[in-house]
Amino acid sequence: MHILLLQLKRIGDLILTTSAINCLRQNLPQAKIHLAVENSSAPLLPCIDHDHAFVFRRTSINPIPWLKFTFSAYRQPYSFCFDFTCNDRSALATALSHAKTRVIYSRWKRRAPFRSKIYNAFIDADIFSLHTADYFTALLAPAGIHSANVPTFLTIPPFASKKAQELLSKKDIKVPFCIVHPCSVKEEKFWFPDRWAAIIAKILQRGFSVILTGTASQRDRQHTSEILQNFPLTSSKYRIYSLTGETDLSTLAAIIARCSFLCGVDSAPIHMADALNRPSLALFGPINPIQWRPRHPLSLSVTPLGTGPFHPKNYPKPPMAELRIETVELALNQFLASLP
Repeated sequence: MHILLLQLKRIGDLILTTSAINCLRQNLPQAKIHLAVENSSAPLLPCIDHDHAFVFRRTSINPIPWLKFTFSAYRQPYSFCFDFTCNDRSALATALSHAKTRVIYSRWKRRAPFRSKIYNAFIDADIFSLHTADYFTALLAPAGIHSANVPTFLTIPPFASKKAQELLSKKDIKVPFCIVHPCSVKEEKFWFPDRWAAIIAKILQRGFSVILTGTASQRDRQHTSEILQNFPLTSSKYRIYSLTGETDLSTLAAIIARCSFLCGVDSAPIHMADALNRPSLALFGPINPIQWRPRHPLSLSVTPLGTGPFHPKNYPKPPMAELRIETVELALNQFLASLP
C-alpha cells in the first residue's frame, strides 16, 4: 500500500503533520508513506519519518517536479491521498495522484465546490476547536484510523547532530542552555526587543545560558540584534549567544534537542521542541493557542490574557503589544518551577 500526504504549507504545519505519520505507522506499518512538501520545509525532511518525498516550490513554474510526481503516481498509484493543504496546488497534486481514495475536509466541499469534485472522501473536523495536530489526524478516518492527542515526533540524523555539536563548540556554548526564538514569518507575532531583554535577564539569573535563534532574513537579524543591544556589556559576559542565520532546519532541531527548554513566539521552533520532547514557554498574541499551543506536559502558553484556560471561540485576538512583561514573568516563574 502506498499513501500520499500533501503538506504544502509552512514548516510548523509539516511538523504537526508528523502526528498523522505516527498514526499511519502504528496502524498501517507496511504502508509506504510519500510526502509532498514545499521547498522551504525540505531541509527538515531528514528528521521526518517517510519513504519518499516530492518537493515543490511555492512560486516556481518549473514543470519538472510535477512531471516526476505524475510519472511516479502513474507507475505506482496510491491507495490514499490525504490533502492537508487544501489549496489549488494540492488539488492538482491530488488529481494527478490517481489515488483510489482522495481525502479532504468537508468545509472545502462547501467553500470550493468545483475543486472538491477532485475528491471522493470528505471529513468533518472543526478547525477552530481542535489542536492543529488533531485536526490533521482526523483526516485519516477513511483509512480506519481514529486517534487524538498523538504526539508529534522528529528524529535527529547523525549529520545534524555532528553539525550542532561543532557549532556549539565553536561558540563555546555549554549546558545548561535555553533557546530564545523571538522571530516569526508573520510580523504580527513579534514582541518588543526591550521586553525580550527583560525576560532573558530573568532566565540568566536562573543560571541558564541563552541562545538567540532566527533565520538569515534581514528582519530576524535586526530583531535579535536589537534584543542584544539592551545589554550594556558584551554578550559573552552575559552568556548570551546569537545563532541567528547560522543553522539550517535539521541543525536547529539538533540544538533544540540539547536545550533545557525553549522560549519563543508561536513559530516552527516551538513545534520542533514539542516533537523533540523539550518543554517550552510559548508567547501568543492574536493567534488562539487552542490550535497551535505546545502540548508537552510541562510546556506553558501565555497570552495578554494570561496562561489560560483558552477557549476555541470568542478569542479576542489581542496584539502582541498588549503582552506585558509582568504577565510573561509570572508565566516564566510558573514554567521554571515545574521543570525537574
